[in-house]
Amino acid sequence: MKIWKMEKYEIDINECSDGTNTCYEGSTCINTDGGYICTCPGGVTGPYCDIDINECAEGDHGCTQGSTCLNIFGGFVCLCPTGFNGSQCNEDINECLSLPLPCTGTGNCTNTIGNYTCSCNPGFTGTRCESDLNECDTTVPICNTGTCMNIHGSYSCMCSPGTTGDHCQTDIDECAETNTTICNNGTCQNEFGGYTCNCFRGYTGVDCLIVEPIDDDEGTSRLSIIILAVVVFVLLLFLVVVVVVVGLRIVRRKSRRKGVYSPAAVERESEGTVGPRTEKERLL
Repeated sequence: MKIWKMEKYEIDINECSDGTNTCYEGSTCINTDGGYICTCPGGVTGPYCDIDINECAEGDHGCTQGSTCLNIFGGFVCLCPTGFNGSQCNEDINECLSLPLPCTGTGNCTNTIGNYTCSCNPGFTGTRCESDLNECDTTVPICNTGTCMNIHGSYSCMCSPGTTGDHCQTDIDECAETNTTICNNGTCQNEFGGYTCNCFRGYTGVDCLIVEPIDDDEGTSRLSIIILAVVVFVLLLFLVVVVVVVGLRIVRRKSRRKGVYSPAAVERESEGTVGPRTEKERLL
């Protein structure tokens, strides 16, 4: 502090304006009569505001969300954990609005306090939906009888002949198709994923398109069997008729021997004078 003396007056020197004060940078110099004082901002103290206050050590920092306090001259800095920002780490970061997109564009992002979650679209997996899901790698075939082809974010089914649909789940009824050579010379029986032809006599092959020579001996043999069966049937029928006729004759004979007792006939038979029976006896 300097005081200039004149003959009759003392003139005060304003150290704050002439730059001769020693207040630390950032503090405020207030001129006084014959001197000055330093008004310190937060974080420093001392006559000249050149002594740092360690807010981190004193616990007077206000850092939140488990952040780390870093002391600096005249203040402190809060080192925020992931998901937070702000001077005291008390502001949540909405990661869903950040770029690049946290869910890699293949999922729906939901912001949470200090974090986020991803709901993956079909065909993707991972915490950020960053991995393709191999739908073909399952214990139960999703393409039924077809072949599963994995593609990025999805899959495709290559159906085997006889089936169709997204998962090859629908059978094609080949027997119902028109303008086809299927079983032209036979009857068609539909099956799941295919069909079977029951060929007419003289045809063979999968679709009954191959002409098969007919065995004449086989035809003759079948005809002989039919003729033999007819002969046997006729003989059996004749035998039945004979048995019936013989039976009827035996019954008739027995019925003739039965009648009303006639003493005169008995007497004639005993005397050996059997003659022609009377009209009455014949009626009896």
